[in-house]
Amino acid sequence: MNGQLTDGLAERLHEAEDLVRRTTAELARLDEPDERDTADARRRAEAARSGSLGPDWQRVQQRIDGGRTTLSDVFSGTDTSPEAQRLVGRSRAVLTEARADAQDDPTGMTATVLRDMDELRERLRDVVTGRRS
Repeated sequence: MNGQLTDGLAERLHEAEDLVRRTTAELARLDEPDERDTADARRRAEAARSGSLGPDWQRVQQRIDGGRTTLSDVFSGTDTSPEAQRLVGRSRAVLTEARADAQDDPTGMTATVLRDMDELRERLRDVVTGRRS
């Protein structure tokens, strides 16, 4: 009986170790930037550099490239430069329009996306202001 207890305990210990390994691997995978997000960010940065997103984006991107600001600084309001403020203002206008459109969305999908965006914006603000890490 004692041998069975030891065998059962050893098996449960191995299962727990396996669970910890799988969980650790999954957390590491989730911490890695998504390749699509990275590619999208690269494309956006290139478009901004070239001026195809407009002069405000081009100036902001030059400042990002020079290490004088970040996208987080721009959209959290930390960067108070005129071009950053205009980008934030345009983003707010687009979100306001999208909210109005969401009321006419019979599927509710737009509202779901907007709620997700609000949550991400709040999380970003919390990280930038040091309320959460």
